[in-house]
Amino acid sequence: MTPDIVTIFKALSGGYVPVEAILTRREVHRKVFSGLERSVVHSTLGMNELAMAAGLATLAVLEEEDLIANAARLGERFLILSGLRGLREKYEMMRDVRGKGLMVEIEFGPPKSLKLKAAWTALERAQEGLFAQMIVMRLMREHRLLT
Repeated sequence: MTPDIVTIFKALSGGYVPVEAILTRREVHRKVFSGLERSVVHSTLGMNELAMAAGLATLAVLEEEDLIANAARLGERFLILSGLRGLREKYEMMRDVRGKGLMVEIEFGPPKSLKLKAAWTALERAQEGLFAQMIVMRLMREHRLLT
């Protein structure tokens, strides 16, 4: 399924300047920008030639260096080499490990054993998502992984 409109921003400039854009299917674009009087669109960033140049340069690098395919290869290699998928058997709170490119998702859930379930429940009662927050903080502090 193809979305009608996708908004993209921030990373589009490679992190150098604020930039935003929308991607639309051709028929949506033709209806929205059907004439010159409808060609000006509101933007919180305003007219910014530097941002557009940075955005175009980023798109060129993505294409020329095939960064999307490279991210997919590296992501799969990371999931295999790091053994993240294998940790599900070792840690009963890990439900699943998924990834797309270099984005990795680890899904946590309540453990089955009574001892761990009590600790999990206490953390979740104190604040929903506290267990995951503790994992995120430790990953940053001990391994310098920004999650």
